Amino acid sequence: MLSSIRGNLHLLLLPALLFGLGACDVESGEDCDEMGVCADAGGEGEGEGEGEGEGEGEGEGEGEGEGPSCADACATITASSCYDDGNCPGANGAYAMLDNLCEDACANDLLDAQTVFDEPTCEGAVEMVFEASSAAADFCIGDVEQSGGPCTTEVGSGLCVNTDTDPCEEDGGSLVAGACPGGRNIVCCVDYPCATDDGFSGVCIDTAVCDTESVAGQCPGGANIQCCLDAK
Repeated sequence: MLSSIRGNLHLLLLPALLFGLGACDVESGEDCDEMGVCADAGGEGEGEGEGEGEGEGEGEGEGEGEGPSCADACATITASSCYDDGNCPGANGAYAMLDNLCEDACANDLLDAQTVFDEPTCEGAVEMVFEASSAAADFCIGDVEQSGGPCTTEVGSGLCVNTDTDPCEEDGGSLVAGACPGGRNIVCCVDYPCATDDGFSGVCIDTAVCDTESVAGQCPGGANIQCCLDAK
């Protein structure tokens, strides 16, 4: 009798237990397991969150260089020793002054920095500076004109020569510094020897200080520098 009661009680408790656990109705389309419990009863919640963030940043910067500065352009001439004996003998060694004059002309829009920078030859670059700056031309070319001019020293009269191109000492003359205008290579050559076609000898000096006969065409320099014949 007691066992029968226990069996009936079990049958009564089973539906309640099933409903408590999450009994489901198959006919309603719910998903049930073998025990009649909803498959997702007490299940874990699943959540999916998808977030996509796309950010594209594009930055394009294009800038064209402004080209060489006046200082850089003029420095190419100086660094390349374009102010040399051939291009600017009268100012040989005075490169800093010529560089300053080049920059000044460039800063005043008389000289194009890019054009100077791209010039492939020294002669062309120096010529540009001279054309743009009369001061540079006077400083350099003006001094060249002094080569061949008269000079006077404590040891005698002579003529100014460019020591880079004129063999004063090799010909028997003596160089005396400080007596000629121009660069350091423009020096007074005293006792510069000369000779006439008929065999007379002398020295090249200014006709104004020649105490004997002078013969033209035998000396470098201006028309007033002639071969002053030795006193007989």
